[in-house]
Amino acid sequence: MLLVAAALAPLLMLLATSVEHRLGPAAGGWTTALPLGFAVTLAAMALTAGPATAGSLAASAAGHVSAQVIFGLLFGAALARWGLLAGGLAGALGYVAACVALDRLPQDVAVLLALTALAGATRRVTHGHPRPSRPRRPLVTVLVCLSAAAVVLGSTLATRADGPTVGGAVAAFPTISGTLAVAVTAREGRRAGAEVLTGLVRSLPCFFAFALTVAICARHVGLWSLALAAIAAVTAAALTWRHANAPRRSGPSPGSAPNPLAKAHADG
Repeated sequence: MLLVAAALAPLLMLLATSVEHRLGPAAGGWTTALPLGFAVTLAAMALTAGPATAGSLAASAAGHVSAQVIFGLLFGAALARWGLLAGGLAGALGYVAACVALDRLPQDVAVLLALTALAGATRRVTHGHPRPSRPRRPLVTVLVCLSAAAVVLGSTLATRADGPTVGGAVAAFPTISGTLAVAVTAREGRRAGAEVLTGLVRSLPCFFAFALTVAICARHVGLWSLALAAIAAVTAAALTWRHANAPRRSGPSPGSAPNPLAKAHADG
């Protein structure tokens, strides 16, 4: 079952990354952050270890969403200002530090912090601009799809070895979005790479809605919780998609906090 899940995840991501080619980096980042590979991981876990374990894994992932937000903001800002190496280090170190802090908190508190982080971050990042990307090399597509398989394998094995808490941290790490950001930066420059991270942040409500629904429902309805979670994620997607692909109509309101990604774009 683990090998089946690892093989299915790249196929799902192949479909998702085609959006990046058609609509641009922000749309690509939004799409690759959808819980496609995570859904495969949860299905595999529910069938092999039981719905309760899958629910615990989903709860841990939901609690680590604020770490995903930190990853996206730090990676995007540092990438736009200083380049890929600085961006990758800032994002990875920020994610690890956030996970260490979150793991010391009760899970309910971590989930509440995730909700707060999403509410703040999705207001602060810039809107995307729909536009087709330059032609993408086949190797890039292969790398992004393989990263989806790596997420499924890593999170499943981590859950079996160290429990759902560690597995949730591994599953929540934005491997696919980070891979796409690197690929887009190499092809189109730092500004386009930072747009991928903008799309990631705007898409995280979908991941959060999916994970939280499974966490709440898995113990009660088993695999049907995945169907309920898909409905929740699609609902969140309908609300966030237009923001990931529509230019901002007006500037920030008087007295509002500056946008870290927007400032980094301007300076870069």
